[in-house]
Amino acid sequence: MLKMMMRNIAASSSSYCTSRRWRVQHVSQFVGSPTDVHYEAVKRILRYLKGTLGHGLPIRHSTDSSFLVAFSDADWAGCPNTRRSTNGYCVFLGSNLIS
Repeated sequence: MLKMMMRNIAASSSSYCTSRRWRVQHVSQFVGSPTDVHYEAVKRILRYLKGTLGHGLPIRHSTDSSFLVAFSDADWAGCPNTRRSTNGYCVFLGSNLIS
């Protein structure tokens, strides 16, 4: 039951949570065998999302806003528990972080 709840929560949270996506990704690594610690972390993420529903990120127009720049990073076998590789990225439209 806990495994199915964790899987559903992690999947649905990733689409809503742009500023804390790395936390959702980190918790999602433990969906296969979640513990109470992981479940508490997911509940904390959901409380954060509920408290910040009215917040947004304004996109400001600038002279360089037509440039799309992306950065990525990967850590080969970097997960301390499973030795799986992890990665991340960010995309800027001008000076605005969009993903």
